[in-house]
Amino acid sequence: MNEDKINSKRIIGWAFLSVVLVVLDQLSKLWIVNNLAQEEKKEIIKGFFSFFYCRNTGVAFSMFDRISNGSVILSCVAACLAVVVMFVLFRVSKYGFPRECFALSLILGGAIGNIIDRIRLSYVVDFIRFDFGAWTFPIFNVADICAVVGCFLFLIYSFALSDEIDSVWKLFAKEKNKEISDIIESNDGNIDNDTVSENDTVNESSSNEMNAENESVYSEEKVSIDEKTEDTGVNTEDEN
Repeated sequence: MNEDKINSKRIIGWAFLSVVLVVLDQLSKLWIVNNLAQEEKKEIIKGFFSFFYCRNTGVAFSMFDRISNGSVILSCVAACLAVVVMFVLFRVSKYGFPRECFALSLILGGAIGNIIDRIRLSYVVDFIRFDFGAWTFPIFNVADICAVVGCFLFLIYSFALSDEIDSVWKLFAKEKNKEISDIIESNDGNIDNDTVSENDTVNESSSNEMNAENESVYSEEKVSIDEKTEDTGVNTEDEN
């Protein structure tokens, strides 16, 4: 199996995981909407865990839901985040890194799950509620769980597997350098004629200078040899 097929299978596998998470998120929200009225509570573990249908115009865990036009702003931010995560996931998955890809798939699935709600409903359906006495933990959904767990895992990897994370970022630098090299190679056949002429002139001038220097050195050496020969001849005549 060639490398391209392996890379394609990796990408498809991680993308499939994100799709499965989105489907689970949307099905759970659909069940809540069909079975509970807004702000209706259904206790699962009395006094601790329950389903509570609410509409969230903020971010994860119902935060910032009072911001004016917050849903539109957060939708744009979430969409940009999803695009960036998708780009990083597809690039990293080509080289393996299953732990990082798993975390990125969770983040991507969570982001898309809530983006669908914002586009379709202008709010996000939250329903998972935990109560600790008089205090209630911010209500959330399956997409929130995926996104938060994914971010948490990636943060752990950043500290515990710093060398591996550094390798991921180096891959981007390597591919960027490769793209630059490809651009340079593609332009090799289209070099400007003036540049070629100028280079030829410089090379010719350099060649002439080197030839002149070589001839000068050769002449000096020849004169030196002739002088030595003459001296030798004179000494020979004297001896005779």
